[in-house]
Amino acid sequence: MEYNRAEEILNSEKTYEVMYNGQKIWINNIDPRKLSAQVTSLDNEGLEVPLGSLQEIGENDLQ
Repeated sequence: MEYNRAEEILNSEKTYEVMYNGQKIWINNIDPRKLSAQVTSLDNEGLEVPLGSLQEIGENDLQ
């Protein structure tokens, strides 16, 4: 995922489906210097991952 799209998703009032390694995650914060994101998986595991490893599934609002 590119930085600009991650920032749009993070700042949006809509909910988007984003995956990391096959797991749905929630983007908590992004770091433009490291091009990484602080994410939380649905089982509450917090991780810092490269933005390039995130995948948006569809562009439809889920809520």
